[in-house]
This record gives sequence, structure tokens and C-alpha cells, in this order.
Amino acid sequence: MSTITNTTKLFDLVKKSRLGPQIVPFGQMFWEPEMNGRDDYGTEDESNEITRALMRGWGRDQTAQAMLLDDLPTDMPNREKYTLEYCMTKRNEQWHVLKEGAVKDKSIQDLLTIWERFYVQDGKLIEPIYFGNSCFRRSARYVMSQVLAFTDANNTDAAGHPLPLVYDLPVNVIHFGNDTERVTMQIQENDKKREGARDLSDIERLKYGRKLFRNAVREVEFRKTFEQNEAVRVFQICALDNKYRELHIFDRIVDAAHPDKLTYKRFNKDTTRKWVKETKTADEIAVLLHEQEHGERKRQPKSMARDKVEAVKNSPNDVAVDMAKAFLDDSDAVFSLMAAIADACNMARAAYKKSPATYNGLLEHMKKFEI
Repeated sequence: MSTITNTTKLFDLVKKSRLGPQIVPFGQMFWEPEMNGRDDYGTEDESNEITRALMRGWGRDQTAQAMLLDDLPTDMPNREKYTLEYCMTKRNEQWHVLKEGAVKDKSIQDLLTIWERFYVQDGKLIEPIYFGNSCFRRSARYVMSQVLAFTDANNTDAAGHPLPLVYDLPVNVIHFGNDTERVTMQIQENDKKREGARDLSDIERLKYGRKLFRNAVREVEFRKTFEQNEAVRVFQICALDNKYRELHIFDRIVDAAHPDKLTYKRFNKDTTRKWVKETKTADEIAVLLHEQEHGERKRQPKSMARDKVEAVKNSPNDVAVDMAKAFLDDSDAVFSLMAAIADACNMARAAYKKSPATYNGLLEHMKKFEI
């Protein structure tokens, strides 16, 4: 066996030994916001709530997904950018901003002190080893949570001693064969209902879906990845957008300021699937989308079966017979007559509903006029 083969196998064994669940120092993690498929980090109140919840530590039941920094998927967007040098530059810039801020504002001194405990060792910045794929909101608030823990006089144990800061977190280090695997696992992570996790918005779900669709992920895989009720809708919107690219359907949904905005919730999965399968021109689809967005066409009232209307013509009720003829012959004259005698018809109907005796009394009274 060649030396090259032996070296390759040894490298693979070393890499595998670095994968799987483990406890990792926070300073060895690096999160790049661009790699979060979500746009919305929540309200300020939600962020403050997360910060307070993290004061006692990251939580052993809140495992973060991560990749080795030297083992990112080869087809991951901007993969070549995310080098150790890039991460260290970002980290150094943040350190510089905090040190300058602490000189001008003493309230930032506590933040700088805690930040350095997490990211600095022996006067040097700690080099990240792991690249985060989940828990972006939690990671963004964690250092601040430990600042609160450090400064809060009530953050003590039963004996009144200050609780220690928590410098590590549970991480599941994963090797992704391709970026589709990475995105899929990130989606599934975001769909979990747990502390610090939020439901995907419609727009976030569609953005994730487009990434998968462009990577030729099939509809059946969408059903495994997304919440069941939305999986088909997301896939069919992506398919319609791909088929009629000149209509810019995706852009019109995700861009809130688009002058010809389309609303995600107005897309019915079955109707959209039908449009994808049919042979229609882009102009025809454009008309359908406009009608869908601005209100459906007025539906004609369900017409009574003609044979049933014909049967009414044999009724002993002259009013019913006239009405049947009016519907069959589209006679405005009959409708005008019905409007003119509406009071009399309504009075007779009300009398009968009150009691047969009342109706019979009204009928006897009317017979006196020899009608």
C-alpha cells in the first residue's frame, strides 16, 4: 500500500474522531450570520428573554450543529471565503471595537472583560475550530447573557455565592456530503419547538425551499424536510417560478416593497400544481396571478337545475309559477310584479308562520273583496 493511501486513511480517521457530540469551548466556535437561512432574529423583547434564559449557561439539552472549519461542504456558497484567516479577522475587528468602546464608555468595560474570557487566552485570540450551522440567535446573545450573570448580584447559589460563568456548550459536529444536506438539517433544526427556537416564517420557508429546489431536491424530500402542510406549497411555488422565470414570482413574494407584490398565503398548493402541469403562456399565468392576488373572479350563483324549475310551473301557487316562468324566460316584467306585491306576500307568509288560524283569518278577510 502506498504512503499516499496510508496518509489519506489516517487523515480520514483523524477527521472522524473529531465528529459527533462533544462539549466545546465557546471560543472555538464561529457563527457566520450569512449562513443562517433566516432573516428575522426576533423582536428586542424576544432577544432579551433569550439573554436572561442563558444566564445559567447554554443548556445541555440545546445542542448546536456545527462543521469543522476545514471540512465545509465543497458546494457551500462562499466556501472559499470562510477560512481561518477570515474568522480571525472578524474576531479581531470585534475585539478592537470593544477595546475602543471601553475607553470611551465605562459601561462597556464589563462586556469587554467577559468577551475576553471567552475569546482570549494568554493575550492571544482563540482560533475557531468549528463553524456553526444552528443556534444563531442563541450564540448572538450568549456572551451578553454571561455579562448579566457576572454583574447581577442575585445570580447566586443557595449559599449566596456568585454562580460561575459557563464557557462551553454541547455541539454535534457533522460532516455534510453536500450543501443540500447542510441546509436540510438547518431547516429541521429551525422547525423544532424549543427554547430559543422560532417557527419559520412563510418567507424564510420559501427562501430555504428555493435553495433545495435549485439543488434538484424532489418534492418527496420537501415533505420530509418542511412542516407537512407547507411542503407542497413551497415546492410548487418554486416549480412555478422556475417554469415562468420572466414573471419573477419568487422575487415578488419575498420582496415586501415590490410594486407588483404577490402574497405567499394566496398560493393554493393544488391550484399552483395545476398551473405548473398545464401548458399556459407566461401572459396567461400573469393574468391568473393578478386575479389571485387582487381577488377571485365573481362566482356566478349556482343555478337551479332547469327540470326542477320546470316542475315548479305546475305548482298550485301562482306566485311560484310566475317566478319559475320569470327565471326560465328571463322576464323583467314578472320580477317587477313580484316587487310590487312584496308587502302582500310577506304579510301572508308572516301570518302563516304565526299560526294557521291567523292565516285563515287573513284569507277569509281577503275573500270579502271577491278577488
